[in-house]
Amino acid sequence: MMDGRRASAGQTAARESVSLADCIDSREVQTLMDDFYALTSLPIGLIDLNGEVLVGTGWQDVCTKFHRVHPATRARCLESDLVLTQGVPKGECRSYKCENGMRDIVTPLYLGDDHVANIFVGQFVYDDEEIDFNFFEKQAELYDFDRASYLAAVQAIPRFSRPTVDRLMRFYATLAQMLAEVGKTNMMLAETADELGRAHTRLSETEARDRAVAANTPDHVVVQDADLRYTAVVNPQLGLTQDQMIGFRDEDILDADSAAGLTALKSQVLATGETLKVDLELPNLEGSMEYFDGTYVPYINDQGVPIGVIGYFRNVTELRQLQAEMTRLARTDDLTGIANRREFLRVAENELARSVRHGHQMAIAMADMDHLKQINDTYGHKVGDKALRNTADVLTTHVREGDLVARLGGDEFVVLMPETDLVGAQQLVGRLQELLAAAPLRVSDVELTLSFCAGVTALAEVEPTVDALMSLSDRRLCDAKHEKQQAALP
Repeated sequence: MMDGRRASAGQTAARESVSLADCIDSREVQTLMDDFYALTSLPIGLIDLNGEVLVGTGWQDVCTKFHRVHPATRARCLESDLVLTQGVPKGECRSYKCENGMRDIVTPLYLGDDHVANIFVGQFVYDDEEIDFNFFEKQAELYDFDRASYLAAVQAIPRFSRPTVDRLMRFYATLAQMLAEVGKTNMMLAETADELGRAHTRLSETEARDRAVAANTPDHVVVQDADLRYTAVVNPQLGLTQDQMIGFRDEDILDADSAAGLTALKSQVLATGETLKVDLELPNLEGSMEYFDGTYVPYINDQGVPIGVIGYFRNVTELRQLQAEMTRLARTDDLTGIANRREFLRVAENELARSVRHGHQMAIAMADMDHLKQINDTYGHKVGDKALRNTADVLTTHVREGDLVARLGGDEFVVLMPETDLVGAQQLVGRLQELLAAAPLRVSDVELTLSFCAGVTALAEVEPTVDALMSLSDRRLCDAKHEKQQAALP
């Protein structure tokens, strides 16, 4: 995929030191954080060392409408942002409670050796801790907050498990450093490209100065003449060497589609004489995709005519892989590795819309494992966790292609069955119960037979909403559990 974006080339003075605002595109980072919040529901902010919020998303009403509005509580927010975050080592995170009672986690962002900002993930509570409502009631009285609105905002604070927050913070710590490095390098390279594009009046001088500048950059730099043959290459990518590139065009060294896309972008630069920012997705010699952010700028001769193209790029494959991993984490249950509640709801809404649009059938089954608490109490939570994983494995292995199994939490699972009526769904659930019972969990010399109760609902039985499907399935699940308990009585 290749996406070109125009940018004017303005001269920028060289800097001995830079601020974070100089090095990042706040709009692009805001979009990135908005996407992460949509996936994770975990609020995040980027705050400089003066307490200025550069980028933020998902901030809770308890902060935006109360804590950061009243002068006294706002001062406590700033104190937490600036004082409690001091001394966090580069690449590490610190968890703390701010002076206003909110849970925050911080990781520092460096430009070189300079600490310039902090990434905050916060305004949440862990799901294994109780909210101290007495503290917040005293806050409401002390600062004259509307008690009902304030406590409602406190009640709405999101809750997350510690493993989920730990994994997300490891991601953000890596992301913070990559943002800083990419930002600073892009700024320096943009200045270099602008200088090259304007100042070179003769091709020989241009090539000599290119070599001097390019030799000192860690990124991928290419120079091509008016025929789009490579004349200089620094830090070649995709497994290629300088000898394989210099003197050749893209069509000589890349696959046809990639070469055609690159040629079109560079031809646009030659035709317009304008700088072009690009996002590139290209296969390397091993067939794996690599991703690049960069810019093409025109060579300009002394008559003001473009006579070549300079390209500089940062390989952002690792960042894209981190983004993909972030998406996976946001959609996956930590314990079992199957889809989580958020992913189930996303897929179910899409499948429901498709089924309604085309008049197709659809069903879901809500399922609860039997005796999980007893297993935990008798054999320990590690065995209980293994029982959950075994159940997830049996369900995912034996559903049909196109079905989705998700863990909603605790001992609760759900199965989404597109193109399935009530009878078909009940038959599938019955088969899954038989298969699970036939796959006992061995603990030392004991075999534990695993089982679950289920409630099944077809789309034709309810209003066409996911909530309606889940509600009726949940009621039928309760009935099934009650019947099983009654049958077990002597």
